[in-house]
Amino acid sequence: MSRDINLTEGHKLIYKSGDLWEFKPAEDWMPVQLTYGEQHQIIALDAPGMMMPLMLGNPVHEFKIMAIVEVDGKFDVLMKKRFKNYISELESGDLLYVVTPNKYGVEINRYVFDCIPTDKNFVADNFFVICVYSEDDESKTKKHIMFGKNRLDEDMNSKEGLKVGVTHETSKFLYQRVFTNVDHAKAYGYGICQDMIEQLKKNQREIMNKY
Repeated sequence: MSRDINLTEGHKLIYKSGDLWEFKPAEDWMPVQLTYGEQHQIIALDAPGMMMPLMLGNPVHEFKIMAIVEVDGKFDVLMKKRFKNYISELESGDLLYVVTPNKYGVEINRYVFDCIPTDKNFVADNFFVICVYSEDDESKTKKHIMFGKNRLDEDMNSKEGLKVGVTHETSKFLYQRVFTNVDHAKAYGYGICQDMIEQLKKNQREIMNKY
């Protein structure tokens, strides 16, 4: 399966290896315009007809541009996956979204992945721990998220996320969920709230129709 990426107007990113793609203009004669940042690094690459330049930090399909490098007149683009699928793929600085059901609906918190601790206190036969910190916490105080080891092969980049633990005994949504894709986290949280609203509406109708 080809990992080449088609851009607008016939431009392409041709996959090389690892996290590296080569920018290929639609026609060899087309000029490539570069924009440099304060540290003299390339922060944007443009070519005729491109709707949006390739810019440092911007998404391209399921990837995020990490660097643009010129090598012998060719342009290499380093990209990382925007949304990791598995815990084993997580890298320091990745964002995680934790959806916690409660009696009011849900709470969504955003954390920054820090590391997977190797201390024996965090390693057991039946569970697995990752360290995170709140993006809003300047002190970067570490929090621990504990998974059952049977969850390690489940996909976090799914609409259901990754189950963490029981949070509310009377709710049909018993589990916290961890997502790498913020849109999936929002959709999951919205669905829980919408179901609660529908249940309240049902209760209202029953009250009005009683007796």
